Amino acid sequence: MANIEGMQNKFVVIKRTDVSNFLPPHQQEQLQEILKAIDINRIIGMGDPASINSYLVINTDESYAEDVIDVLKMNGHWESPGPFPIPEGRCIRCGLDNQTDEHIDNCDPDPIERDQD
Repeated sequence: MANIEGMQNKFVVIKRTDVSNFLPPHQQEQLQEILKAIDINRIIGMGDPASINSYLVINTDESYAEDVIDVLKMNGHWESPGPFPIPEGRCIRCGLDNQTDEHIDNCDPDPIERDQD
């Protein structure tokens, strides 16, 4: 039941034991830094730490998955959304502000052409 029609692919779910069992310590630390950066930016963007959601996760092969899908449908939380909106002034490739040095240095569409100027 892994590919369910209408299911939104909005989340990345990583089992904590998979992180500790399959990633070396330096990658575990990198993942923690990435997750911390996301949390900080969500708090900044939302302005209220209490407004950050937590989520329930179910495996699609569970016997009750169809029941959960029915509840989601009844509440308008099923079917694919439109394309992910890119905020004005942000790069569609990396999501960074188009004017930052980090974006210019790391996401230039044609660095060879830029270097020839």
